[in-house]
Amino acid sequence: MTDRSLNLTGSDSALGLAADTLARIASAMTTRGPLPWLIGLALALNGVVLFFPTVYSDGVVYGVLAKNISTSGDWVNLMFLGQDWLDKPHLPFWVTAFSFELFGVNSFAYVAPGLVFHLIGAAFTYKLAKHF
Repeated sequence: MTDRSLNLTGSDSALGLAADTLARIASAMTTRGPLPWLIGLALALNGVVLFFPTVYSDGVVYGVLAKNISTSGDWVNLMFLGQDWLDKPHLPFWVTAFSFELFGVNSFAYVAPGLVFHLIGAAFTYKLAKHF
């Protein structure tokens, strides 16, 4: 292992060090060194929120909107405190309301669709990155 020092006076050596570092990171990821651990860590950190209640104001408002859909059966009109809610598209609320129908109205049912879509996005990102 050679000792490399960062020479800021010459741009070639700094660029070379950056390129060498990126090559080492890419090599580590392709040889399956830390990649499975990073994926496991990401899944664990994102999965932990399934077991904690939602206490943030936006999450509570969105949960109430989905609960109103689920309990009233009105899947077209988003209502919050008796008024139309026109700020967001309907799909996330429909998915959450469907989750409430499956699991009941609770924190797990609220967070589960977000985690599922997160994992789907990660899988497609992996497939896209593997393709190129």
